[in-house]
Amino acid sequence: MPHQHDAAKRIASSLEVFGGALLADSVGLGKTYVSLAVATRYKRITSVVPAALVPQWKKAAERVAVQLEVLSHESLSRNQTIRTSDLIIVDEAHRFRNDITKRYDRLARDIGSAHLLMVTATPVVNGARDLVNLLRLFLADHSLAICGVDGLDKAVRENRLTELAKASTPLIVARTSRMVPRLKGLIPTSLNSPLIDPPSVPDARLPGIIRLIDSLEFPNFGRSDAAVLLRLHLFYRLASSRAALMETVRRHEAYLLNAIEAAKNGKALTRSNSRSLFSVEDLFQLDFLFELGSHPSKQLEIRQLDEELTRLRMLLSHTRETESPKLSHLKSLLAQRSDGRTLVFCNSVATAFLIASSLGWTRCAVATGAGARVASGPLGLESVLNLFSPRSRRATGPNPAEKIDTLIATDLVSEGLDLQDADAVVNFDLPWTAVRLEQRIGRIARLGSSHRKVQVHWFVPPPSLERRLLLVRRISAKASSQLSTGAASASRVGSATQFNHTQELREKIAALGECNPNPKPPIYSIVKGPSAALFAVRWSLSSGIARELVLLTEPSHRPEMEPQTVYRYALQLIEGSASNWNPNVEWLKGLQRILRDRIADAYHPTRSATVIRLTRTAVKLGAKAGKNRDIAMLTNLDRVIDILVSGAPVGCERAIADYLAEIAKSRYAAPFPAKVLGRNISFSNVGVEAALIGDGSV
Repeated sequence: MPHQHDAAKRIASSLEVFGGALLADSVGLGKTYVSLAVATRYKRITSVVPAALVPQWKKAAERVAVQLEVLSHESLSRNQTIRTSDLIIVDEAHRFRNDITKRYDRLARDIGSAHLLMVTATPVVNGARDLVNLLRLFLADHSLAICGVDGLDKAVRENRLTELAKASTPLIVARTSRMVPRLKGLIPTSLNSPLIDPPSVPDARLPGIIRLIDSLEFPNFGRSDAAVLLRLHLFYRLASSRAALMETVRRHEAYLLNAIEAAKNGKALTRSNSRSLFSVEDLFQLDFLFELGSHPSKQLEIRQLDEELTRLRMLLSHTRETESPKLSHLKSLLAQRSDGRTLVFCNSVATAFLIASSLGWTRCAVATGAGARVASGPLGLESVLNLFSPRSRRATGPNPAEKIDTLIATDLVSEGLDLQDADAVVNFDLPWTAVRLEQRIGRIARLGSSHRKVQVHWFVPPPSLERRLLLVRRISAKASSQLSTGAASASRVGSATQFNHTQELREKIAALGECNPNPKPPIYSIVKGPSAALFAVRWSLSSGIARELVLLTEPSHRPEMEPQTVYRYALQLIEGSASNWNPNVEWLKGLQRILRDRIADAYHPTRSATVIRLTRTAVKLGAKAGKNRDIAMLTNLDRVIDILVSGAPVGCERAIADYLAEIAKSRYAAPFPAKVLGRNISFSNVGVEAALIGDGSV
């Protein structure tokens, strides 16, 4: 489609100039096919995607005759290496926002000279640090100095989010369906049902269960915040269902029995024991392992563990089989939707099976990270998805006996899948982040849907649990953070889609700044308009051209960063009629100051703490190598310093750190790592392609 052609061109340009790009169009605009279009320019291509999306990516690539190797995120977590590639495409790239994870480290170290295309509708989950961690996979810390940010890490520390967003604009394509007129009517409108808050257990029983959870002490964990996290997790499971809470309490019971046995034998539990308290779905939702530690801060008596075990078993007795108002509301809702297909999201496998059982497994299926199941038993995930949404997945339509009207899924199935046959999403449980909400709704509100409208239903925790969990507030805060730093859209509880007006303006400003690629003498015009000057600046870099619009306003003649102001002034100047006014030379002086400052920052950037530390280590080792007349080691250390000074992405910095540690320990010139390559974006020249100067009459 035309909007995909436009995205592919812009992404290809960013890859050439910066070595990487971020495709962050909102959910459902066809990012997979944009990525595959870009891939046609490369020979050796690797795609890194969530395990659940591997079959889908292989089918899409085969459909458009693009040959690529497909690896899973999970395989990188198991330390699988990426073969030498010309282009690496990372789908659902927000899963790589945490720079301390194994998958991030593996990807960072294996990029080498490859171009990196990161694909995600939600590049920011918690804050600006997420975006910077993604950019640092292919950029040095100072790579955007020419764009106005002398250090990525420094910009986050100093909370210069507007500057960071503006500087990263050339690297990011992030559009909503509202920005593409031809998509009108092709992506369904999301209609939000009112929030409902029925409890998972009868109202009369809920306060007693809450008191019992409050009474737990978690004595076997030493960290002060462990009890807070563990109690919060139990409340989260209670908000889901009785079955989810019971499953988790039984995990705690088994853990305590192991702790008692270990205490009797004078042994300590391992960290993997503490992780056993959580299911795969828990860890996926929280996006980190609960590093609670397994060693208590003081010697525990078996009596303390026995007392905690008694409290847990009392909690189990209070969560015995009972009616669920929450489940009753869901059954009533689904009964009213007998003529549509419904996607129900919950946080727990136990909850998913409870829902299916309450429906008698009639025309429904469960899909989780562990696989899928229908009434007759286990069935492959692909088969279940094809039965639920055959048209969107290009599968043969099922016979009436196999038809699935309701798919109950956990969030391990929420990313990247095409399920457009459905016309309703039910958020039976709320996730921890706004990202998960948007991913859920995006399974059905996307290109290829035959529906004009889709319904979104919202279950929220009852007030007594919401006061403890603060889920609605957490999701709202994270959605605001997403929108402030580059996401095209986000979801809040009760509102399926929140559009990022700031990002839309950045996209429009970028479009205004696109000039003829063939350099010509600059054109300018004096117009009737506000006292401001708009310049189309053309930066010639080592690997290509980067363009931007620079707006100056009086009285400071300094650049305006706020997108709303830039766009408003730009439109006024563009629409202004000719004026006979002679422009003040201060406009040009102001632009010259800006360009000189940018060039100075590019040539003499602020070095990050990591670069300074590694450079000092290399110099010290070089002094020793000089005394020993070790020419091979001196040559390698000279190369290390050259890479660090020129600019190194985070994976290169980590490989250099390991290399320096190795030669410091072994005292010989070890072979230089093949994939340790700098990513130097050097400045060649800068010019003004066009200028509009207002005479101050408006």
